[in-house]
Amino acid sequence: MSEPKDYGRYYWCIGVPSAVAKRREIYAMADRIEISPHGDLSLMHDEVKRSLPNLILAAGQWEWIYAASVFDGSAVAVDHWAEQIVEEK
Repeated sequence: MSEPKDYGRYYWCIGVPSAVAKRREIYAMADRIEISPHGDLSLMHDEVKRSLPNLILAAGQWEWIYAASVFDGSAVAVDHWAEQIVEEK
């Protein structure tokens, strides 16, 4: 049985409208991302002789994307983002 880590080296967080995901975020593994000239977002898995799409979101169905930590989902390349993680009390 395969696991999400089998579909790419990097973990991504994608912000989406609530109509796509109630909590407005999707987390997915992929080797790379592509954004088409029309604004479609593709998360790609690179295999030995080909690339396979893991997830494709049409333009207007995603708002932002960042490389995320597999531990807590925070943005790995951002030094400080005060509103990103909200601690529950």
